[in-house]
Amino acid sequence: MDTLPTEVQPRPIRFRDEPAMHHGGAYVAPGRRATAGAWLYPCPEQCRDDGPLGIWIGPADEPGRQVLICPSCGLDCT
Repeated sequence: MDTLPTEVQPRPIRFRDEPAMHHGGAYVAPGRRATAGAWLYPCPEQCRDDGPLGIWIGPADEPGRQVLICPSCGLDCT
């Protein structure tokens, strides 16, 4: 997943308990999880976003704790 230079969304990162099996049919590294939240798609397995953009979230003053997520389902793509 590519990103455009965007401002980091400063919000707490909470993950769902279950790991993602795939991302709309595409391979996902074992152990990847989606962030909790109200997303367009309820889980990565149902996501149809195949666009190249992601969103960085996490504490703006702690770059090592930021994650890149799918903007439609919240999957951690870091």
